[in-house]
Amino acid sequence: MKTKSFFYVVGIASLSVNTPIVSAQNGVEVCFRHTLSKVRNESKVPALGGVLVYDGQIKAAGATGVRKEGTNINVTDNDRFPIGSISKTFTALVVAKAIQNTAQVIALPQQQQQQQQQQGNIVLSWNTKIKDVFPELAQERGIQAAYLDKTLAELTTHQSGLPRSGDESSACDKSNFIQYMFCGRNEHMRKNLKLAPQPANDYSNLGPVVAANMIQSRMKKTWETLVAEYIYNPLHMGAGFISTYDYNNVKDPMFHQNNGVGNVPVPYSDWDRYNVAAPAGHVAISPRDMGKYLIELMPGAPGRVGILNNMNLDLYLNKLNNMRNTARGGWGVTTRNWAPDMNVLNHNGSHGKNYAHAWFVPAGKFGFCAMTNVQGSTDIGVDAVNRMNENLKLMYLNNGVLGFYTPQMEAFNYILKSSSPINAKNLNDAELASKWIGSNNASVDIAVAAQGAVSGLVLCYAGASHNIKEIQIYSVDGSNQEKLLHKGAPGTYRNVYQFSGGSLKGQTIRIRFVSTNNQAVEVNEIMAIQSHHQTLVQVLNGIPPVEKKVIAVPLTRISN
Repeated sequence: MKTKSFFYVVGIASLSVNTPIVSAQNGVEVCFRHTLSKVRNESKVPALGGVLVYDGQIKAAGATGVRKEGTNINVTDNDRFPIGSISKTFTALVVAKAIQNTAQVIALPQQQQQQQQQQGNIVLSWNTKIKDVFPELAQERGIQAAYLDKTLAELTTHQSGLPRSGDESSACDKSNFIQYMFCGRNEHMRKNLKLAPQPANDYSNLGPVVAANMIQSRMKKTWETLVAEYIYNPLHMGAGFISTYDYNNVKDPMFHQNNGVGNVPVPYSDWDRYNVAAPAGHVAISPRDMGKYLIELMPGAPGRVGILNNMNLDLYLNKLNNMRNTARGGWGVTTRNWAPDMNVLNHNGSHGKNYAHAWFVPAGKFGFCAMTNVQGSTDIGVDAVNRMNENLKLMYLNNGVLGFYTPQMEAFNYILKSSSPINAKNLNDAELASKWIGSNNASVDIAVAAQGAVSGLVLCYAGASHNIKEIQIYSVDGSNQEKLLHKGAPGTYRNVYQFSGGSLKGQTIRIRFVSTNNQAVEVNEIMAIQSHHQTLVQVLNGIPPVEKKVIAVPLTRISN
């Protein structure tokens, strides 16, 4: 008869059921769904979505909650969340694609550009200026001359000197949406180019709209059409725009504002549907489609379609504005200890009634994004998104242990004993951003029931900056006598210990943490593992040796 391998994670008491082994991919889904629901419930946002990408592939994506507070209209994984100013990065990608489509080189020499202009054939480049596309503006009364020399590169990287916001109203006829967006964006540009210039590196919602208007004029298609043709269609997205939302039937997450008392739905208006400034903030997208978008910006990712060729993608991602450390589209370019020696790009967005924040590492082929449908006078939406993103980051960093996660984890509900005054109870769930904080030499105890048979341990840390110098693991008898099983340096993000020679049961496992600086330490997850030997070995195969240890344990258990 063919035998099956089983494992499960235990705390103070063993589970009474055998849990079939799950793959690492299933473990990702278990951890993701658990965390998404927990963060949404504890943060009290109406809906929360997220996506995790690593190895250039979507590993988990979805949403939970309700589209409208006070109803039972649940969101689905395909629901489209407005992502606010992250839309600016879409606008810059449209610009990059238009440049690629109208020229074989990124920047023609000035003389060749002038020759093309004289022939009435503007070949776009990142150096194309407002006056190159709209030469008549030089004769229009009130236009600030300094703006006319601003380029597509400057307009999409907050270097135009245009104010943060301006006049978004329009007197254009709304009966034809396409014609309205041509007319309205021309009107928007002409009105706002008359505003007094601001410091050159001030954040501007106007710059991307002017850039979009330049591309509209050159390509003879609206920004909405170009986003669909250049991005949505080739990536097979169901994404749209706030203007295409069906709010009346609540078919997507509605806007909400939190007033400190509750989440209040915000009515949809013509201002949402007909806002000519949409290129600065009106993309609406599902978490999975957001994952597709991030993959498209990762050179060499296996799922990348190739909207831009390699040269143009490198230019799109390159940090251009050193004053603001931004790439095209306003992506903030930074460094983080969890992505050593690589650029980390991020952008957030909100209309004051929603919030989203995307992070990705192009060279590392990983990224994540969380999104919600509320903001307001409190930071409820920001807090929920930041917390979910922290979990998504830790899921990536600790992806080697996700194979240990099972659907039964939520039912464990055990409380770890801790020598530190900080309660350790949250360490037994699937949220990798739970934190146990203990002083130097603090310890955590896991009591193992007599019917249990613990064959390993999993420890997860906050990241490469953790200050854990040494980990000591003991078995403890009923008289609190310790028997040292192992001591050694920790891994970078996690440690997995395999007990060899026997299983520990009917006793306590004590884990003591020694810090490098006599300060408190943080641990995100502690799990005790029950498994047949071969099953444990199978799950451990993908974990780097530095983070994987074998511990020899007594063949007979120590009685309590």
